[in-house]
Formats: sequence, structure tokens, C-alpha cells
Amino acid sequence: MPSNPTPEERLLRLIRGEEGKEKSAGMRPAGEGKALDVKKTSDLKFDILSHKAGALRSRRAGWLNQALIAVFVAATGWAFYEIAIKEAAPFKLSERVKALQGETPVPVLPSPQGSRAGELVRALEGRALFKPAVPDEDIPEKPEKSVFLKDLAAPLALMGVEEGPPPLAMIQDRKSQQTYFLHEGDLLGEIRISRVRPGVVTLEYDGEQMDLRF
Repeated sequence: MPSNPTPEERLLRLIRGEEGKEKSAGMRPAGEGKALDVKKTSDLKFDILSHKAGALRSRRAGWLNQALIAVFVAATGWAFYEIAIKEAAPFKLSERVKALQGETPVPVLPSPQGSRAGELVRALEGRALFKPAVPDEDIPEKPEKSVFLKDLAAPLALMGVEEGPPPLAMIQDRKSQQTYFLHEGDLLGEIRISRVRPGVVTLEYDGEQMDLRF
């Protein structure tokens, strides 16, 4: 008969028995482990591919939205440009070109009928505001001056002056040996007595003036 085991032996058997249970419970077929590993790997790859596909779809959707926005902005800008061109050009471009070439007259706004401005415009249209220039050959030439005041007054001599009033000048023509008593404004031949002062008489002829003194 076996002897009673010592406490140490019982503890050793107990430990060995627990290890055997753990080994028997933890053992499984090799094929089953590999199948589980393959399944986990496949699931992981599927998750990665799904994530990449979702990111690619979102990126394509973003590009598509940007392209649609760009097309919308371009179409809107072109529409505004067409509207601005139509409003800025009241008539066709061909008519503008013809007007610039002189084929058709440039349209002129009619003057308001029955108003003061319209009457003024019509009055100005009926008047010759500018006189035509006279040709050079039609302008009469001014004759050259041949007689001068100094030549006419050469034989004259101032003999005396009476202060007046009115002042009186005594002038002698030495050529004819005659003496004249003259007031301002009187004529001596073609010479006019312009002014009489003490000791001086101013003579005038054809725009010229000279002083006759003692």
C-alpha cells in the first residue's frame, strides 16, 4: 500500500495537476489557429480597403463640387458681362463702325419743341454767327503817307500867346508872311490847333502831334 504522501508531495501533485488541466484546456488544433489568424488578417485588410475607398470617394466628391462651383461662377460672370455689354451699347457695333466711317450720320438728340431752349437753338441755326474771312486781295491797301506834320509846320512860327480865357495863339506863316490868331480847335490850313499853353502851342495833323514853341 502506498504510504501517506507528505504535504510537499501533495502540493507538487496539485501543481502538476493544474498545469495539466491548463495544457489540455489551452491545446487546440493547429489548423483552427491558422484559420482564425487568416480571418483576422482578412478582416483587417477589408477594413483598410474600405477606409481607402471611402477616402477616395470623398476626395472625388470634393473635386466634383469644386468643378461645379467653378463652372457656376464662370457662367454667372459671363451672363453679367453680356448684360453690361448690351446696356452699354444702345445700337449695334456695325452701326457704330458705319458712323465712324461716315456712312451714316451720328444720331443727334432732337431739340425740345415749344421750349425756350428749342427756340434759341432754331434762332442760332438761322443766323450766321461767323463772317467769312475776306481774302487778302480784297482788303484795300492803305496808301503810304507822303505829307508829315513837321513839313507842314516848317514855315510856322509862334509869335505870342494870350492866356485868355480862352487862350489865344499868334502864329506867323513866314512863307506867306501872314499872321493868324487862333484858339484851340481852329484850323490853320490842314493843321489843327490842339492845345494852347503859355509859351507852347500843340499842333495836330493826321494823328500826329508836335509842339510849336517861341
